[in-house]
Amino acid sequence: MTLSACGGGGGSTNATDGKDNPDGTVSIYGTEPKSTLFPANTTEAGGGKVTDSLFSRLVGYKTEDGAPYNLMADSITTSDAKVYTIKIKQGWKFHDGTEVKAKNFVDAWNWAAYAPNAQQAASFFAPIQGFEDVHPADENAKPAKDKMSGLELVGDYEFKVTLNGPTSVFTTMIG
Repeated sequence: MTLSACGGGGGSTNATDGKDNPDGTVSIYGTEPKSTLFPANTTEAGGGKVTDSLFSRLVGYKTEDGAPYNLMADSITTSDAKVYTIKIKQGWKFHDGTEVKAKNFVDAWNWAAYAPNAQQAASFFAPIQGFEDVHPADENAKPAKDKMSGLELVGDYEFKVTLNGPTSVFTTMIG
């Protein structure tokens, strides 16, 4: 009885003609997103399940115990829990075939943190040095910069993240 109550509603999508349904809904695992499908703007479970299926992360989590492991990251190293060097694996590609590089992460993180872009999860980047310059505490203030000083591109497949202070769980956070 409980399972039947979770089934889909009685509407028809008319998708058999091969055309997009402008009134259709994206759903996965029985839930649907409540906002756009930008990872930095998706803060609820329904959207998270969709973005998890669309995007790969630097770090994944083992299903049996939740332990983090490197997914797109080749390595994540630090000697002080404040400055992290992240090397990404070569060969990952976007859906259009373009190769994923370190610059893509740096650009995406800067875009997500930049206050005028109004991403719901922007505060996730608060531990990174320079976040307050791109996302001032006063929501009416104009950001002093458009890029965080704590993100540095080192090479095609490597970037450095400098945090405001030591954060031993940073590698878990970036999953």
